[in-house]
Amino acid sequence: MQGSELLEILAANLRSMRREAGYSQVELAARVGISTGYMCDIENGRKWPSADTLVALSTALKLDPYQLILPSVDSPYLDRHRAITSFSQHIKSAIENSVDEAYESFMKPYGPLRKD
Repeated sequence: MQGSELLEILAANLRSMRREAGYSQVELAARVGISTGYMCDIENGRKWPSADTLVALSTALKLDPYQLILPSVDSPYLDRHRAITSFSQHIKSAIENSVDEAYESFMKPYGPLRKD
């Protein structure tokens, strides 16, 4: 994930969670102590908030800061993560099976291993 994608996620989450909490941009900006223009820039993915502003926004929305940067369930970024994770698991399984088969093939002429 690139920084611009993370900024898009932050902007979408902030907008959604602000609306869910029942605040306008003006109200939330006033609660946080930032200008309405800066609030608009953050929500439209034009500017990154500072760490302090991110904490203030999450506090005003009664959230943990990380919740503002997590992809939502319907996010294409989360779908991509799921696809990559699934692909990785399939690759690992295929490699393990290949190694097991190669080991068994290699060890076959020597017979079963002794158990002490």
